[in-house]
Amino acid sequence: MRRLSCLFRELSRSISAYLRGVPCLPFRVVRHMYAGLASTTCYGKRQHMDEAFDIATIARGARIRRSPYFEATQRYGCKGYTVYNHMYLPNHYDDPVKEYWRLVHDVTLWDVSVERQVEITGPDAFDFTNMLTPRDLSQCRVGQGRYVLITAEDGGIINDPVLLRLGKDHFWLALADSDVLLWAKGVAVRCGMSVEIREPDVSPLQVQGPKSKFLIKDLFGDKAAGLSYYHFVESDLSGIPVVVTRTGWTGGRLRNLPARRQPRGGIVGEDHGGR
Repeated sequence: MRRLSCLFRELSRSISAYLRGVPCLPFRVVRHMYAGLASTTCYGKRQHMDEAFDIATIARGARIRRSPYFEATQRYGCKGYTVYNHMYLPNHYDDPVKEYWRLVHDVTLWDVSVERQVEITGPDAFDFTNMLTPRDLSQCRVGQGRYVLITAEDGGIINDPVLLRLGKDHFWLALADSDVLLWAKGVAVRCGMSVEIREPDVSPLQVQGPKSKFLIKDLFGDKAAGLSYYHFVESDLSGIPVVVTRTGWTGGRLRNLPARRQPRGGIVGEDHGGR
């Protein structure tokens, strides 16, 4: 505290002297004093500048959203999170190599609620959505999906979501990491089309691995298990409406389960023995 008081005293004296036109303590001296202070004190703890910053000391705040499955990920021992679309994304529960082999040989469940949805509805929903992406959506029927790019006015890529067509004028965009909701709202304001754009109450889970088909069949039946690539079917689990999709970028079998209503504190299917 003495060094901190000294620093502020010398800075105040130098500023006052400078304003009066009096020669003052050279900046380089103050700078060196500050550098010495920073190397020995960090929020009341001694820490040298060459030490690695412990990222675990960053506090969780309300500005970063939690998944509706967050408490369940804690119960099952999630050992780390990253931030994606302003939300916590679970990193791993076990040794990453062990998790890799479970993915290759078995079945795994992932909380991917961070893939926030943008819902587009209204009389001009098709024309508007078709305008957002350079991909032609005229061949995308209800019940199908597409991997699309959302591009800026200069052709740059804003996002690369998975698009689902739930109705003639009803679309979902499952987002990668950027604020497409704000972009789409901005485009809608300027284009003059009759559309409604919002973030629906939808929280995806992802089921991966060679045994995922058997799990999906057990939970949702043959139709869901036999989906063609980039198709989906609406169903429910424990009274929670879900959309079962076969989408994703991996070469193996992968199913997404966007829950239409968020089961706070639990995992969809947790009472069916799922993890």
